[in-house]
Amino acid sequence: MGKDNTLLNLVIAKKYKQENRFNMALRYSQKVLAIEPHNARALIYSMQSLLHLARPQEAEQLARASLRLPEVRDQARSYLASALLAQRQLLSALKTIRTVLKKHPHNSEALITAALAANDLHRHKEALQYLAPLLRKATTFSDEDKLLLFKLAADNAFELELTDPDDHHINFAIRYYKAVLRLAESNDESIWALAICYIFQHKLGTAKALRKRLVTATPKPNHMQKRALKELDNLIATEDRETREDRKHLMRVRAEHRFLTAAADLGKEINTLVQNYLGIFKKVVEAAKQKKLRPLPLGPSDREAEQLYDLFYEQLQATTKEWQNDSTPLAQLNRKASEVLDCGHRAISSLQLNISKAKEHYRPIQRSLGH
Repeated sequence: MGKDNTLLNLVIAKKYKQENRFNMALRYSQKVLAIEPHNARALIYSMQSLLHLARPQEAEQLARASLRLPEVRDQARSYLASALLAQRQLLSALKTIRTVLKKHPHNSEALITAALAANDLHRHKEALQYLAPLLRKATTFSDEDKLLLFKLAADNAFELELTDPDDHHINFAIRYYKAVLRLAESNDESIWALAICYIFQHKLGTAKALRKRLVTATPKPNHMQKRALKELDNLIATEDRETREDRKHLMRVRAEHRFLTAAADLGKEINTLVQNYLGIFKKVVEAAKQKKLRPLPLGPSDREAEQLYDLFYEQLQATTKEWQNDSTPLAQLNRKASEVLDCGHRAISSLQLNISKAKEHYRPIQRSLGH
């Protein structure tokens, strides 16, 4: 009967995974692991589910433990790299995924993980090397994967063009920004970058047409979008007198835009998690009162999450102000931006861990109340 239950739970876990119901996939795969801790399929389903549920710390722990098992070692190492990348442990992620690629040089998931890590480390040539084999078989990917692939390729080529002007870089960037816009015609960052590329090629008519398209794509521009439009207008006004200093300035504007966009996304995710946690905490307290049980205690991880939450917003405010100082070197600003984003990711991981613990605490109380 035990083996039958194991097989049934694996089938159910796989079905839920295919339906993108990763909470349920994780629940059934962990039922298997409770009985068979070395079950390869259950380990793989669990690691995949934890990553999709944005619980990278737990995925990392499970992946490291799975490295001891030969039958899942390669996949565990790949999931470990993804978990490290999600926590912005970029050098460790890149080192880990390189080990996978030595053995499996054509593995698509490993190549994209390596490209993402190299991109975030500003190693643009290396990122393009990982992307090259994926671009050759791009027709086999979904539109969503193509969009990520093309945007990553164009962005890295564009960054190289800003630092090391070359016909190959700019033509490559133009090719893939066009590919991005065929899939997402209102992608304002790609429209802006493509317009800059055409200015570099002295094709002002095309750049002006893209400027109009950018205005249409951003009817209610935020602060950074307004600034990007102003920078584009300034370059168009210089006509063919673009200089190396213009490129340096564009690098700062682009880096600031990417930082603030990433920070805003993290802020939204953090605030959503805080609301989720408070909602679960409230349910636990109310349910515990009904059963006259001790409520969920405030533990060290709760305090850590609160401290990281405060630190993220403090660092974000300070770094945003520092970006207004034109004398601060870009490399220094990028380092500080990376520290802010790292802090935000740690806050998210800590909050997710607290939510998981709160749910575990609530579930038996909920069952006892007959809910």
